[in-house]
Amino acid sequence: MSNMSNIPDLLNLRVWVCFFFLLAGIISEIGGQTPENISDKISQWEYYRQGKKELIALLESPKEEIRQRSLRALGRRQDPSTIKVIAERMQDESIAVRKEAAFALGQMFDSKAQNYLLESLKTERKPQVLKMIIEALGKTGDERAIDALHQVLKRKNHSIHTQTAYSLGLLAYRNHKKKESVPLLLNILEGNTSERQAASYALMRMAFPSTEANLVNTLSDSDPLVRMNAARGLGNIKGGQKSLRKAFLDSDWRVVINAINALDSIQEQDSFETGLGLLFLAHHSNQHVRLSAIKALRKQKNPSFGEALLFCLSSKDPLVIKETLATLASLSPKIAQKRIAQYKDDPSHLVQIGRAEALGILGKDHLAELKKLCQSKDTRIAGAALESLAQVKDSRSIPIFREALRSGDIALTTYAAQGLVQQKAKSAVEDLIKVYQKLSFPEGVEPMQAIIEALGNLQSKKAESLLRKAIKAPHRPLAQAAAKAWKEISGEDLAHEICLNSEITTPFPQNMEVFSFPIYAHIETSRGNFIIELLSKDAPVAVNNFITLAEKGFYNNLSFHRVVPNFVVQGGDPRGDGWGGPGYVIPCENNFHRYGTGMVGMPLAGKDTGGCQLFITHSPQPHLNGRYTIFGQVTGGIEVLMKIQMGDRFIKVEIEK
Repeated sequence: MSNMSNIPDLLNLRVWVCFFFLLAGIISEIGGQTPENISDKISQWEYYRQGKKELIALLESPKEEIRQRSLRALGRRQDPSTIKVIAERMQDESIAVRKEAAFALGQMFDSKAQNYLLESLKTERKPQVLKMIIEALGKTGDERAIDALHQVLKRKNHSIHTQTAYSLGLLAYRNHKKKESVPLLLNILEGNTSERQAASYALMRMAFPSTEANLVNTLSDSDPLVRMNAARGLGNIKGGQKSLRKAFLDSDWRVVINAINALDSIQEQDSFETGLGLLFLAHHSNQHVRLSAIKALRKQKNPSFGEALLFCLSSKDPLVIKETLATLASLSPKIAQKRIAQYKDDPSHLVQIGRAEALGILGKDHLAELKKLCQSKDTRIAGAALESLAQVKDSRSIPIFREALRSGDIALTTYAAQGLVQQKAKSAVEDLIKVYQKLSFPEGVEPMQAIIEALGNLQSKKAESLLRKAIKAPHRPLAQAAAKAWKEISGEDLAHEICLNSEITTPFPQNMEVFSFPIYAHIETSRGNFIIELLSKDAPVAVNNFITLAEKGFYNNLSFHRVVPNFVVQGGDPRGDGWGGPGYVIPCENNFHRYGTGMVGMPLAGKDTGGCQLFITHSPQPHLNGRYTIFGQVTGGIEVLMKIQMGDRFIKVEIEK
């Protein structure tokens, strides 16, 4: 009996001996015995999305730093098959390791992580880990997570209330919400600044009509970020019109923008009063407000507003002309036709984009003019014309789309595929398949995805062979699009065949230097200068990539091609239309930084497709957290950033080391 009782201990001993030899083999294999060498190898596995087995084994390392780095690498892979082994680290003795494990579970964006997070929420006591668990539940949870977060809000630990409210907002963003959240959020809406910001964000996302009076009152809050959320929330619940019009006079332009957008989303009976307010804002000193007001007037459908808006065409600003032409087409078609003709030969691509938008609104009688714009050598103009043409329901546009599809340009191919779907052009299926077969990753990933979606929408069995191959593509969004298209055509669900993780096979700058001192980028633009602190510790590949490009003069004279007021400015594209890159892709490096005002992020066309472009936030955007790499933050000249408009340019970028 005594010998039998020792068997479990002997088995455990054998397990640990086996693990020791496995870990020793891994350390030997990576070429060194020091933590530094192991860390370097982890970096290689992380950035090329390799070594899953080795990373999992290293989670048992006695070195806290190695466990932490391995968890970060696994989190950035976003492979749901690793959820269980990551979750086991939620019991780690190290606070830093538990925090990293919670973050990694959230990065799976997969409901299978929820149970592990809920269990840890019951036992964890350290606020920094609790906050990460709560944030992760916002990314992965459902109604069960909501109930658990309600219990957190009832605790006296106010240090975690802010993150809890944000997570309830993120759950609502993912269509999980409960009315029972409202009284708890209203309670902390009376708290400190960060709590009010978070509570107003959650109420905005939940959009319960019963909160209208509360949101109206919140429009008077001392903090502009709270007022922004309140204005947007009223738009979501289609209420508070009178109060939103009063918000047109707010001292913060971002609140005014949200009030404009909110009223724009509401179909009002008393729209004449709103129209007058928008005409007033069309004279505003802030250009973001002015442009947004002109655009919002399109929904008013009152011809007299069109005549009143003609003063805007006396502006020398091409952006004002662009928005005014499209708005005139909505309000006063006869006036618009005359004005559009006056700008036929205007050299500004922005004005020509405005002409394209206006012609699309005017409709079928202007196909010939739209066709000419679709054939422009400037892809910015041609792309805008194709988008407008897609809104004109006329089979005569099909040859135009087919011509653009075969152009070889990634942007025009994408717009053409989308346009062919709008026209239900089943005759173009063979063209779509032929063009797809000529495209390759990473440059062609967006048109490839657009073509796959088009084939699914057009219900063509001719595409089945292509789709079966695409389902196994190493790019997850592409594979997911193919699985969806296959199901639309055949009714069969092949989601289980999608590759959950892929290695990065395209070369990218491998310099991963982490600077031990602050490093800054001085950005000189056509609007003025601002400064970015680069976060090399948390995103070394993105930072080193940016530095390498900047020191080559890559960004000099490139444009800011996209500006969404009170959201982001985006630039750094060598094409100038948002479709360009450096010729390679770099991996995502999602980290603990959060999208507040002035944070610098990496635009993507799907996971691990970053390159040379960057975007900078006008205000906090919690729904972007963990989805796009943050590699910098504006530390000087934020007022210049807030003035940048579409078409403005980088003059030069200088790196201060």
